[in-house]
Amino acid sequence: MRKNRFFVVKYFIGIWVISLFALWILPIQSKLGNEFESIMLISAFVIIVSASAVFWYLGTRRIKFKSRNPKEISIRKIKFIVYWSTVSTIIGNLFVYIDRVYFRGIDYSRGFRNARYQWNASTIPGSIISVMGNLMIPFSYCALFMGVFHWEVLNKRQRFIAIIAGFGGQFGIAMLNGGRSNILLSIIFAFVICILRKYIGKTFLPRFQGRALWGALGLTVILSYVAAIMYAFTGNDLKYLHLTADFLGAKVISDYQGNPVINMITEMVLYMLHGIYYVSAVISNNPGVADINHNMSFRWIFVMLARTPLLRSYEMKLPDFDGGGGNFVALPGILLYDYGYFGFFIASIIFGIMFGATLKFLNSNRNNYGLTELIIVLFVLIHLYMSMITMALSFGYFMFMIFAMVSMELIAGLKYGKSGWVKVKS
Repeated sequence: MRKNRFFVVKYFIGIWVISLFALWILPIQSKLGNEFESIMLISAFVIIVSASAVFWYLGTRRIKFKSRNPKEISIRKIKFIVYWSTVSTIIGNLFVYIDRVYFRGIDYSRGFRNARYQWNASTIPGSIISVMGNLMIPFSYCALFMGVFHWEVLNKRQRFIAIIAGFGGQFGIAMLNGGRSNILLSIIFAFVICILRKYIGKTFLPRFQGRALWGALGLTVILSYVAAIMYAFTGNDLKYLHLTADFLGAKVISDYQGNPVINMITEMVLYMLHGIYYVSAVISNNPGVADINHNMSFRWIFVMLARTPLLRSYEMKLPDFDGGGGNFVALPGILLYDYGYFGFFIASIIFGIMFGATLKFLNSNRNNYGLTELIIVLFVLIHLYMSMITMALSFGYFMFMIFAMVSMELIAGLKYGKSGWVKVKS
């Protein structure tokens, strides 16, 4: 029996506690009211999901997996995936850049954030190379998985390529989009991979010399980009903090005098966690069962289906309290908005059962995961570990990530055979 078999649940609870504490210590507070009710709803979600997961795991731990361990992955296949994914994400970003600049006429010299508004205002549809590019860029997740999870079997050059391609591919499309969600999703994806490492007996983080230095360098690059996005049209002053807070459902406390560093930290945390504040807005909105046009849980899937003859009548509508900004709503709020209080309770139990099934699989004696099982584990953990932000399905690139992993296995399998992605052939 594993000593730390429930640490994945402890992380879930801990991240929620840290998120709420971060909002509490910063010089902001919700302007949407219902703070006590919001905390109670969030607490209910965390408790129901965690308790359901533990009970499901304990109640079914004697049930054995009937499926066989998949074939072990070869080192040659890992390297092939790293190199293929690297080339794919470079070409994909290049294709998107060509589409934006030469087909849509977007001028990036005016800044990445300005380019985003040019892109949103453009009436020119995306070209075929834009479609191809957006399908190729998510292969960066495959390189990132191999680079982080199989760090020990790669040499220095291959590690460097895998990590740079993994994060760089998403950083590139984030810059082209003038956004931040791609960077956020790639960080959460890497965090979950580290959890998988720990469950099979590896260190949580790969070990390498100068880890602190490289980590600081990466953080500096990200912060520099985020700062450039946030202050594209203004300075880092107290006035801008007030405007940002108001747009994201918060207000600055009256006695705060302003500090550039604290301002930036507050704005970054608020960008990620303002979905927690919008739980209050859902409660104020007299939650019932949302119709398909307002449904947030499966919005991205409905948007995709609306482009086919299957769902032509679909029309995405934001909540009345959104104000047109497309702001995040934390997962407890989404479940309440879409399904009402009773549906929220049932949906939380369902998430808990999925969490428990994942916990059971992670604590099994199997030493390898098939790709389907791996994707299910990633799907569940990413959703829960970003539940304080919003629903992972709300990020378009989340489903493209899954598409890339499945496609990569099909491509690599033609040359090296079908296998799992976890156990390496000795």
